Amino acid sequence: MAPKEMFPSTIPKYPSLRDVSYKSPTVWLKGKQMDDGAEGLWRIHDDLYDFSNWVRNHPGGSDWLTLTKGTDITEAFECHHISVTASLLLKHFHVRRATSPRNSPYTFHEDGFYKTLQRRAREQLKGKSTTGTLGALALSDFFCGATLALAVVAASKSCYLTGMLSGFFLAITIIADIISSIRKTTSECITSTFLSCLRKIGGSVMH
Repeated sequence: MAPKEMFPSTIPKYPSLRDVSYKSPTVWLKGKQMDDGAEGLWRIHDDLYDFSNWVRNHPGGSDWLTLTKGTDITEAFECHHISVTASLLLKHFHVRRATSPRNSPYTFHEDGFYKTLQRRAREQLKGKSTTGTLGALALSDFFCGATLALAVVAASKSCYLTGMLSGFFLAITIIADIISSIRKTTSECITSTFLSCLRKIGGSVMH
């Protein structure tokens, strides 16, 4: 019997393996596989898909799809695919309808808040560049080169000041890369942030 919680969960089914003494990401994923009704495939909403032959071609990398096989990835799919391209591709991987309801309090009705937000964000971002200018890319490369060069000099001369300068340029390089990444994934960041906010304010059902 699940222990009584001060703030009851809005998830329909108490998570399997939640109370095991040893907790790890692997155990958490195994529990999701037991609860999500994905039947060894990937679940999005109430449909099951087989992405086995697509894993290596996934723009977001193969690791994520490999790790989430057998689970419900609806929220992640909606967060990270603001454009309609991914949704249009799903039909090529469809296997069958799921036989059990989703074990999640979140819904994504077409006339609901999240889908409305997604459409409006898509319109606002339409036509906006997602790549950096040539000058910005060159500057980022310069910072990276300076970091490596100063690190080599600091190591060969045992100079702490040069090492500090190398660390400074490393920080600038990281900041530049983060800004570049934000530009490339602006739409995903917007939708992911909004969904995170909704979770935090306790929205049990998004409709």
